[in-house]
Amino acid sequence: MKSLGEVIEKFLDNYGYAGIVKNHYVLANWEKIVGSEVANHTRPIRIDFGKLYVEVDSPIWRNELCLEKERILRRIREIVSGAEIKEIIFK
Repeated sequence: MKSLGEVIEKFLDNYGYAGIVKNHYVLANWEKIVGSEVANHTRPIRIDFGKLYVEVDSPIWRNELCLEKERILRRIREIVSGAEIKEIIFK
């Protein structure tokens, strides 16, 4: 017998919603992914076509985060297996 979680996951996969749910998880759990210090200076806005758009409160933080982009992407993949994020754009 399958658990309710397994049934829901299969349903989401079958109807193409799994990626959407996982992407939403990234937005809702931004602080968990990047840590409180980065989260205090950023706000994830949306995910479109594999691009995560993040608002940053200063040019200094934006420059620093651009250098950390690959590390953040790896962290997203670690926490949210199957998230459809290929790129981060800091604004």
